[in-house]
Amino acid sequence: MHLQGNTCKEVPVEREPQRAVVRQFNMRRVVYHVMDISEIKQRLELALRPVEKPPTLEEVLEQVSTHGVLRGPTDWVFPAWRLYVDYVVEEVVGGFKLSGEEEDQLKDFGWRLNTLLEQAERQVKAKLTSIYRAITEDTYRLEGDRMHAPDGTWIYIGGATSRLKIHGVSALARFPDLLKLPRERLELLQLGWRASDESELDSRPFMQTAQPGQVFAWVTVRCGELYIRVDSVNLTHEGISINVYIRAKSWRQKWNKDEATGLVAGYLRRGEWAPSSLRG
Repeated sequence: MHLQGNTCKEVPVEREPQRAVVRQFNMRRVVYHVMDISEIKQRLELALRPVEKPPTLEEVLEQVSTHGVLRGPTDWVFPAWRLYVDYVVEEVVGGFKLSGEEEDQLKDFGWRLNTLLEQAERQVKAKLTSIYRAITEDTYRLEGDRMHAPDGTWIYIGGATSRLKIHGVSALARFPDLLKLPRERLELLQLGWRASDESELDSRPFMQTAQPGQVFAWVTVRCGELYIRVDSVNLTHEGISINVYIRAKSWRQKWNKDEATGLVAGYLRRGEWAPSSLRG
């Protein structure tokens, strides 16, 4: 993954009956995290359980508005994401005055993202099934913070949430300029994202999120050429959630995190939403 976190060092995993013990060391203290194999198995069963009916748009919009993240069985979450993508594209086409080229770009973005989600769904189901079979047959192998199946499939178990990495599911796309704002005003919206959830890699802004609504909110202010990757899934108490990574190739990062948070905090302290030169 491209997100940066606290540097840590893992020591070899000790295998105990029905238990994987992962010991993580950071610069401040020693943190012991115990991920019970039975808990991983239970989450895999939730992720792989069949669904009685496909998601409805009402169910999807309710989850997005209430929780932000879509969670559930694999057979529900991936179609739910695709349903949401189609819904947003249709709403934007009907609600914005787009040129023919802009409408084509928007629809192509939605099609490419949904195609990636279809490819990722097949990979995730196969890999989760492999890990689950390895646990039930007691053929799994533990190395560091990973659990391996005999066929080479592995899942990260080193934290409070188990995560399955998705490989090779990426594409380039373009997102149209929907807001038609002057650059100075558009940069204010970008500043807000930079002060919160947006990160940077090689001077390019990127977002990694499990919230489908954030995908569209962010690409609206980072429009242009995008690199999209369906990156991973988390195992949750309800099944899975999907992590999507997007990098804005048409923009260079203007602020570091401290600069962005400082500017936003300054505006808020003064009761401003923008510099005085842009208000009015």
